[in-house]
Amino acid sequence: MLLGDRSFIDRDESVAFQKTGVFHVLVVAGLHVGAFALFLFWLGRRLRLSIGWTTLLLFLVLTSYVAVIEQRPPVLRAALMATIVLGGAYSFRRLELLNSAAIAGLLLLIASPLELRDSSFQLSFLSIACIAGVAFRGWTALPNRMSAACVAGAT
Repeated sequence: MLLGDRSFIDRDESVAFQKTGVFHVLVVAGLHVGAFALFLFWLGRRLRLSIGWTTLLLFLVLTSYVAVIEQRPPVLRAALMATIVLGGAYSFRRLELLNSAAIAGLLLLIASPLELRDSSFQLSFLSIACIAGVAFRGWTALPNRMSAACVAGAT
């Protein structure tokens, strides 16, 4: 299951997973790649590797992992975004979510322009845009709420 291999599941079980709406558990998606990258980054820092060695290790392992599993747009997008963020961390730059998603999208479209017609590609980037929209709205409103709560608590 770690590699997204569904050959061990017969047709009836696959249909049962689809009917109950939990088929996504069997599919490697961007969330899994992101969690794997985060774990590897944590492990590298826990082993007290420098940021350079951690970045190199993560890049090599992520590249190998993506080469072994299905190369679908969400997986490629997540791996590219993780690589872009790692490159930014290595060069001590802060990258925004939408910028790294845009760079990943452009690289995927340069490699395969017909991906633009793929619903998986479209939904993957639409979900990133929605997450960023919700996160930015909540993140920018947070300091105002906190200061309002502090003022209310001080009076």
